[in-house]
Amino acid sequence: MRTVFPPRTRPGRFVLYICSFAIAALYVVHAGFVNTTPYIDLSQWLSGHERLPFQKRALLIPLLRAFDHSPAVQHFAKTRSFVLAQPVKIGLVVIDFLSLLGCGFLATRIYDRATHSGRLRWAPSALMLVLYVFTAGFRYESNFIFPYDMLSMFFFTLGIYLIQRNKIWMLFILFPIATLNRETTLMWAPVLLLAGRYRAKFSCQPHRVWIKTALTTTALVLMWFAMMHFINGRYPHNDRSEDFPRIFYNIRLLFSPKDWDQLLSLFAFTLHFALLSWRKIDDGLLRNIFPIVPLWVALMFYQGVIIEGRIFSELLPYYAVVSVLIFEHIYLVYPAADALEEEEADTQPVFEEATLWPRLRAMQFKVAAALSPR
Repeated sequence: MRTVFPPRTRPGRFVLYICSFAIAALYVVHAGFVNTTPYIDLSQWLSGHERLPFQKRALLIPLLRAFDHSPAVQHFAKTRSFVLAQPVKIGLVVIDFLSLLGCGFLATRIYDRATHSGRLRWAPSALMLVLYVFTAGFRYESNFIFPYDMLSMFFFTLGIYLIQRNKIWMLFILFPIATLNRETTLMWAPVLLLAGRYRAKFSCQPHRVWIKTALTTTALVLMWFAMMHFINGRYPHNDRSEDFPRIFYNIRLLFSPKDWDQLLSLFAFTLHFALLSWRKIDDGLLRNIFPIVPLWVALMFYQGVIIEGRIFSELLPYYAVVSVLIFEHIYLVYPAADALEEEEADTQPVFEEATLWPRLRAMQFKVAAALSPR
């Protein structure tokens, strides 16, 4: 069997795309601050007196305090208006922008390790921005913004990337840091189990893989509970009026027709297509961890407000990658045939008779691929 490698991106096009993505990311961040409403009081949050569970997500507090007390940032804020008029918001813009750039980079890297063709290398990061705008940006109700959302999306995507590369020891380093930002790192546990199940199928010692996966997952879960116990103990007197399950409120939302469009807008109105087509993800590991999507929706149905699209933002880079892989599987039926055609045509003189045979061979590959069972 002949191996066809993904085509290399030309340096000029690659630089142009990076610049375009950076501008688009800055636009998304700026639009998010302009078109959404802060739900928490930043001054109360920085001082440690905000309501729970929001106060528990305190990783950024020291960094934002540094921005708030920086003379250079204060001077810069005095010359600006609206979004950048406060040093804390300048810090949030910088953090969110870098987090979004990091998510785009990680989505591309995850795609590179999963694709067979590499033709749509630009698509996962671009689709991620579109998904974010529809899921968390264009909301006419519950359009709130929280200071830790973008960084949570970056951390969770980085965790999936480390699991994809089987760098579990790095996951243990990242886990306590990411948990201080948002407690959704608990969902790395089912991702690890699903990835371990897949790897055990192709291992000579599947029981050893399962034991290692079970021990790793158990250690992360115990670490998560220990950190939650420690964090809860730091804020014993904070207001707990919003720290409760919202399952009954979400049930009422399901029977409210005025909220149906917001529910369907999650993942840019494409969730039902992905749920029907996820088996067409060619990469076995990413396909096996796809159940994390409905599991996340179920968890947020219990704990969050489901019309707040931002609570699904951690999944968007992964979801963008698997959506592109599904598109490749359905519409790029046999990408190797086209690559073979181009490769062989380049070695022939440029006239019709010399290029006829490679074209016939490419057509043969396409017909065989179309007739073969999937």
